[in-house]
Amino acid sequence: MRQETINHKGPLLYAYLIQSYRNPDGKHRQRTVKYLGSIGETHLANRAPGALVDFWDKANKALAELKEQGLRTKDINKIRASLSTKIKPPSQKEKREISWVHKCSAISKSAKTS
Repeated sequence: MRQETINHKGPLLYAYLIQSYRNPDGKHRQRTVKYLGSIGETHLANRAPGALVDFWDKANKALAELKEQGLRTKDINKIRASLSTKIKPPSQKEKREISWVHKCSAISKSAKTS
């Protein structure tokens, strides 16, 4: 994870899968394998359900792509567990809140157009 500030939106946390290796000279190097997602620090601190769901949707999609490319399920589970220590996945209750908000938004939009 790394943290930085972009414009005035506040600090963001970025999650990348990084591979460590030695170059031909024997020096340690790192390379980015996959961008997993980002989340606003205040969203994380406040457990904002929408931000959590968005982050984990992106992270799970990225991990699924890695699985399709041949990464073992065992390794994906380790990555997911490690990521979960920094950004706890949304609970079922938080997921239901998001579902409810989306349903209310859709009802509100359809009422305005009728």
